[in-house]
Amino acid sequence: MQAKVPETHLLTVRVLQASGLPSKDLVTSSDCYVTLNLPTASSGTLQTRTVKNSRNPVWNQNFHFRIHRQLKNVMELKVFDQDLMTKDDPVLSVLFDVGTLQVGTQRQSFSLSAQEDGRLEVEFRLQTLTDCEEQLISNGILVVRSERKVQLVVAAACEGPQEAPVGTGSFRFHYPACWEQELSVHLQDDPHEQLKVPLRTLPSSQLVRLVFPTSQEPLMRLELKKEDGPKELAVRLGCGPCPEEQAFLSKRKQVVAAALKKALQLDQDLQEDEIPVIAVMATGGGIRAMTSLYGQLAGLKELGLLDCISYITGASGSTWALANLYEDPEWSQKDLAGPTEMLKTQVTKSKLGALAPSQLWRYRQELAERARLGYPTCFTNLWALINEALLHDKPHEHKLSDQREALSRGQNPLPIYCALNSKEKGLSTFEFGDYPEIGVWVPRPLALMAEVYCLHRMVRVLSLRSRLPQVRSLHPL
Repeated sequence: MQAKVPETHLLTVRVLQASGLPSKDLVTSSDCYVTLNLPTASSGTLQTRTVKNSRNPVWNQNFHFRIHRQLKNVMELKVFDQDLMTKDDPVLSVLFDVGTLQVGTQRQSFSLSAQEDGRLEVEFRLQTLTDCEEQLISNGILVVRSERKVQLVVAAACEGPQEAPVGTGSFRFHYPACWEQELSVHLQDDPHEQLKVPLRTLPSSQLVRLVFPTSQEPLMRLELKKEDGPKELAVRLGCGPCPEEQAFLSKRKQVVAAALKKALQLDQDLQEDEIPVIAVMATGGGIRAMTSLYGQLAGLKELGLLDCISYITGASGSTWALANLYEDPEWSQKDLAGPTEMLKTQVTKSKLGALAPSQLWRYRQELAERARLGYPTCFTNLWALINEALLHDKPHEHKLSDQREALSRGQNPLPIYCALNSKEKGLSTFEFGDYPEIGVWVPRPLALMAEVYCLHRMVRVLSLRSRLPQVRSLHPL
């Protein structure tokens, strides 16, 4: 991942006129306007005024965009016929690659089609900005732009409309610094009275006080503060294992190399590029899958092959076995007869205790607490609690994040817990692991999975989570 400060340009688009536009109305000529959309420079769609009853409308309106030549800037221009009673009719739509422009002024003429004579005239002016630099972060495939923040004490629309009584706290909004964003403030009972503040005009890290002149007393006062966002991304961009997983694999390779040398009775140590990465994949199936995985791992241990494994993954009942084993940071270095005997005791005990009145009351309290925290509840959550009672004598507080100690020295394979989604036509999975996946992914600590992200950065953490999501991840969906 590299950071670079690209050359910034000011693109001025002047929508001049159109000629020979076909009429979409039955009696009169069209009432046309033009929309401009450049996603790499603006979050919204810009629009000209509407010219009434004309096949040859003239607009002569300018629109400004800050662009970077390193990005693929494609502008979409559309001409619509405005209708008051029905949906506006499209007249023309064209995509224009801004990257073909050179510094200076260039005029473009876009035609409706090869069969029609209608044309749209647009003038593009490209200027180099020497006093405006913005940092872009890229891994060669994806690009993340810099971010700034604005604080305000009234409702506004940046991450979505926020409404609150005037003077009750502050709100934070995140936006790309290069976009010509505008903060709009209006009174809920009188939307016609608006205050608009161009955010680019605000000085960084300085408190600005404004007075909103309304027709009501007392006058509303605003305090605005713009700050640079955090430099570190909360979203990972990468095409390979993350540094933390690579560090684990480096430690695990030493264990794997020693185990393979012993199992294969080799005379020499394996070289770095000769050490394979071996994974064990276990299926689901409740208690059957759980007991089966215990037996398979015990067999690998007896053959001296358990230390040859770098990854181990499972779903449903297999994850129950993994969750139990990884409570012991040294489980793969010990005899599995003890854990197997404990499992036998739990599996063969009477199941009636899980449905005792006291247990049912506890289930109800757990589900009510989950609902109070704002999380949805369903039968899956109840089923997870019942399975917890079947496999443990008391509520089990162990979390997946507690298993990091079992990976600290590469002494055990890396576990990956899979949850299956079989409700949709195409079967999909969600993986619970300690490291982010390849591509664009949130580095998700297993102890913190209730976050809100904006512009590739974590901006808010939700309230304390229910205990059930950890339990639920260990049981079938």
